Amino acid sequence: MFSFVSSAESAIDTFGTYVRQSGGTKAVMLIQPLSGAVASFGDKVIRSMRAAGVEATGLAYTEGVDDPATTGRRLAAEGTDVVLSLLDARSLAEILGAMRSAGAAPKSTLSFTGYDTGLLRQLGPVMAGVSIPLYFLPFEAGGPPLEEYRNAVHRYAPQLSSPDQEFALRSYIETDLFLRGLADAGTCPTRASFIRNLHNVSNYNARGLIAPISIRDDFGRQQTCYAFVRANAAATAFEVTQKQLCGKVLPD
Repeated sequence: MFSFVSSAESAIDTFGTYVRQSGGTKAVMLIQPLSGAVASFGDKVIRSMRAAGVEATGLAYTEGVDDPATTGRRLAAEGTDVVLSLLDARSLAEILGAMRSAGAAPKSTLSFTGYDTGLLRQLGPVMAGVSIPLYFLPFEAGGPPLEEYRNAVHRYAPQLSSPDQEFALRSYIETDLFLRGLADAGTCPTRASFIRNLHNVSNYNARGLIAPISIRDDFGRQQTCYAFVRANAAATAFEVTQKQLCGKVLPD
């Protein structure tokens, strides 16, 4: 696997800083309890909130088992003004709809899934104001790096109806990293030379698509810089709210 995205154990304060800027004070993290990895990441997000001065707790939610209307009313009754979600976008939309029907209006909603304009339009206005953190440059930001990416997709993957797809861009970045490793491994690359030379790279930015990272110095460490997008008022498109917000790793 040729990926710089770390599964490190550390938490970062970046997510909490973003939420705090919205004025949120009481957050609930909606977590799918059947996955240990998801639950572990949810705990890190809760730590991020608390580091930024936002009260935060977790709430397990299983699609098809828990009732979204009941969950939404519960969040509204408890005065939750920040909703954090590791659920699929449809489950989140149902819960947000129930909250609003109960008279609650979250100051901030941060979802770690759902960066898909088509899905946004399917779910409708209930998704207005939902923010999503991204480790790469948002499609809405524009600029030469994204133009280069889109041109590459049109040339080498014309079967894609649109290049503006999250996992297509992720794959492009992973492939670029792989090719960088091959280039640095020499004329007769081996597994050892590939790994050794790639781990010596000190300034990698995926051709401008990510914030520069040092694989040499920061391998295995959590990224601290993210972009953020937010669904517009009509929930028809995303807008960039932070092109790059950088925080720090929290002490264990």
